[in-house]
Amino acid sequence: MKSAKGQYPLYPLYYRDDSHWNDLGAFIGYQEIAKHLKLEFKQVTVPEVKDLTIEEYIHGVGAGLSSMMVMSGEFPEIEVKLTIQPQIKERIATPSLMIFQDSFFDGMKPYFDGNFQTVLPQGRAQNIDRAKVEREHPEVVLLIAVDNDFGLYLYPEK
Repeated sequence: MKSAKGQYPLYPLYYRDDSHWNDLGAFIGYQEIAKHLKLEFKQVTVPEVKDLTIEEYIHGVGAGLSSMMVMSGEFPEIEVKLTIQPQIKERIATPSLMIFQDSFFDGMKPYFDGNFQTVLPQGRAQNIDRAKVEREHPEVVLLIAVDNDFGLYLYPEK
């Protein structure tokens, strides 16, 4: 994300009072995942920022740390909202995805939905259901976890 910040110096990538990324940060995260998927699946497209409409506005209520400290109005949030431009081209076959995720995936979901025909979000990453993976047999299984509790995903029995 540090290198991406240099590409978009006018816009924040994260919320001011929250550890989550905003729409632009989520888009950049999605781009990186799509680049890696494209190495294996040539039909995956990697959208560019030029394919999006960027709107920036300020709203006065923070939803993260400031609200926990009962200071919601003290830190106005700069919101960066992205809108995916409608694709005119015909959709091509893309790999089926099964995704186990944390809350950081929420901002990425529109980009996955817009680029893949089959997206099977499976709930929070701590609950990876191996039997379901074997039963559904997706072409790609993703674990998208950018969380403070990352160790829970690697060592769930501890």
